[in-house]
Order: sequence, then C-alpha cells, then structure tokens
Amino acid sequence: MFPPILCRLLAKHRPGGPMSAEEISKRSELPIGLIESLSQCESWEGIDMPTYRKFTQGCGVDMLCQKDMKYVRDYLNKGPKFDYLKKSGSWDEYYKPMIKKWRDSYATRRRNESERRAAA
Repeated sequence: MFPPILCRLLAKHRPGGPMSAEEISKRSELPIGLIESLSQCESWEGIDMPTYRKFTQGCGVDMLCQKDMKYVRDYLNKGPKFDYLKKSGSWDEYYKPMIKKWRDSYATRRRNESERRAAA
C-alpha cells in the first residue's frame, strides 16, 4: 500500500501536469486543509477508511482500481523521475521537499523491516 505522501506525488492529469490540492479536494469531496495534511503523511496510521478511499480516488491512485494500479506500478517500476512535478511552478517549495520526505521515510521503513527480519 502506498503512503498518502506518495499518492499525492502521483496525483496528476494523464497526460499532463500535477493535480492541484484544489482539484484533489473537488474530486475527493474532502476539505482542502485535509488534502494538504494527508499529503504530508508518511503512513495511513490513524486515517479512517472513508477518508483513505476518498483521498486515493481523488489523487487517481485508487488501490482498488486495476487501471490506476497498473499505471502506478508501471511508473514506479521504471524508477520515478517525477518530471511532471519538476516542470511545475511549485517544484522547489512544495514538491521537492515532499519527494525528499517520502524517500527518507521509505529508506527508514526498509531499514526497520530489515532489522526486524534479522532479529527474528
């Protein structure tokens, strides 16, 4: 399962650029403040199922939709470059720090999993 921060990074028009928080809010019927808050979350812990479903659907990363998941898996398997985010006027102040936060949390999660397996 992809964390909320990655879902937000993957929210884009196909083809085209990234979706704005306002667009995700409209598609998901969630308040924009909640979209911004979820967009910084590194896990789904504490997030209820209805909110999870609305957010992922709003981002176009619906885990229960085969079409969405095929697109996401294909993109991630190629080694995501996030070029559509880099072309955005919000790259430096919004998306770049978000990508760093996601990559750091992913590395930490992988390290913790390895340590747990080694201890077992």
